[in-house]
Amino acid sequence: MKPNEHRRYETRARALGLPYVDAFLAWARDTQGVRLVDAAGSIVDPRSAFAAYAGVNLAAMDLESGAMMEAYRTSVSSSAEPVLYRSRLVGHYICGALGLDPALAAAGPEGTEYLLARAHADRLGSMRMFRLRRPLCRIQWALDRVAALDPAVLLDVGVGDGNALMPLLDAFPRLGVIVVEPVRERHGVVAALQRGGCAQIRATFSRRIEEGLEIADDTADVATALEVLEHLDPDSGAPLRAARELLRVSCKAVLVSVPSVADRNPDHRQLFTAESLASLWYDAGASRVQVESVPAGHVAESGVDTKPPGHFVAVAWK
Repeated sequence: MKPNEHRRYETRARALGLPYVDAFLAWARDTQGVRLVDAAGSIVDPRSAFAAYAGVNLAAMDLESGAMMEAYRTSVSSSAEPVLYRSRLVGHYICGALGLDPALAAAGPEGTEYLLARAHADRLGSMRMFRLRRPLCRIQWALDRVAALDPAVLLDVGVGDGNALMPLLDAFPRLGVIVVEPVRERHGVVAALQRGGCAQIRATFSRRIEEGLEIADDTADVATALEVLEHLDPDSGAPLRAARELLRVSCKAVLVSVPSVADRNPDHRQLFTAESLASLWYDAGASRVQVESVPAGHVAESGVDTKPPGHFVAVAWK
């Protein structure tokens, strides 16, 4: 090891406004091959590892890291109600977004707390996507259907605000997911998950589903298009092209949801009825279509929903 080799990482980190501890983590990982978790899966104390390899500026690192953790814990304790996160996914995201070692995402509660403190210090965006909360009724319906279909690979259309993708990734940690999202600005979160060690995401496409995907027939076992079809222009034939493409790339079934009542969303181009939704999928070539109605909003805490219907959900079988 060259003397003070880690200093170039400290300089780079400070130029970017990063805490000194992150300079060490990058230096240790890149030049010394230091693993930040031990054989038992416990997080290695960065101070101890740093002392073993560099032995300098420990007091400064202690103060900086300690202040960061204290600020985060004070923020948590002062919140009106606790904010819970999908710990595995938020760990992957923070590691990928901030360039930290993905091993930290698998380091248990201690590693998760450090990563959340790091995200808090950096005011990292898009954290709301990873909050753990009661699912929307239509998402719970989709989760139940995915569990019954037991796919190995799923194609999901539209990342949006993560209402569908994050619960799917969280509930089925062995599920491989192909993401289709035409809005490139939304690819950042997915890319950060991949960089942070989330191996579930197999590929990401930026094409619109109705334009066709450059993947083989039956690539996915199941496809999901939740709150997608109502955004497509019916006069152009886009909904039918999208339905045909979803059936082409899936070998079992397509799960879909659409609003069943009018709303004020200017991006909604079509209001489906149960009959028109079923007809769309039969016209696209489905062998069988099952349409149901689910309430709007989140699943009731009691488990008994009294809210009026707000969405149609359907399974279109290949």
